[in-house]
Amino acid sequence: MMCLALVWSTVGAQDQVGLRTTEPLELDPVIEASGVDTTWSARVGILAAVGPDYEGADAYRLRAVPAMRVSWKQRLVFRGRSLEANVYRAHGLRFGPMLGTRAGRDEDRDGILRGLGDVDRAFEAGLFARYTLGPGSLRLNVLHDVSGAHDGLVAELGGGIKLPLSSPLFSLSVTSTWASRDYMRTYFGVDAAQARRSRLPAFAAGSGFKDVRVGLGSRVDLTRHWSAIVTLAYERLLGDAADGPLVAVHGNADQVFAGLGALYRF
Repeated sequence: MMCLALVWSTVGAQDQVGLRTTEPLELDPVIEASGVDTTWSARVGILAAVGPDYEGADAYRLRAVPAMRVSWKQRLVFRGRSLEANVYRAHGLRFGPMLGTRAGRDEDRDGILRGLGDVDRAFEAGLFARYTLGPGSLRLNVLHDVSGAHDGLVAELGGGIKLPLSSPLFSLSVTSTWASRDYMRTYFGVDAAQARRSRLPAFAAGSGFKDVRVGLGSRVDLTRHWSAIVTLAYERLLGDAADGPLVAVHGNADQVFAGLGALYRF
């Protein structure tokens, strides 16, 4: 776990901007090879990315974000924000254990966050399942925080499809996230002590679906090794994630992300 923490902290792809701008590239029709197994497969790159400073913020920030996918025999897959082990692969279905990381939040980033305290980076463990049929794919990730950052459970359900174009490659995805009460209270709630220290009223966030996202990723192969990539994503916060004072009064439930960069295939 300490090694994974070091890798992910160094990569730095797990802030809100990095997560949402690289996520559209993770769909198999865009990022993976043609299905032929090789011992090692890797694509690494970097994007100029823009998005909200933290989940629910209305202030945007431009930054450099790494993008990567490294696999060993398509059984161990590192996606920058997660490490998956395909313990079962047959008939388009894959599932197994998964480790992931999720961005924290620094109260010094925004005056509105003052008094809420910092949220540490979370390290999560759980299971994943992916099913691919032709140009389409479905995925489910279920992860629980094992680092004490939010102590919650998060389930992401999504689907994607490769659009009917041979070149450039396009992939369209739709994803929604359900989060437990502990997660929601950590990122969107305001307890009595936080309310006294901040300008926000107390708010007890409950469990439920917290967002729905639509993402578009595209890759244009320029040479044998180099590709240009572009991603766009729109996220709408739902339920208590949207209704809490951090978002409803001082933030924005509508979140937009964009990235432009390059990938190198080894």
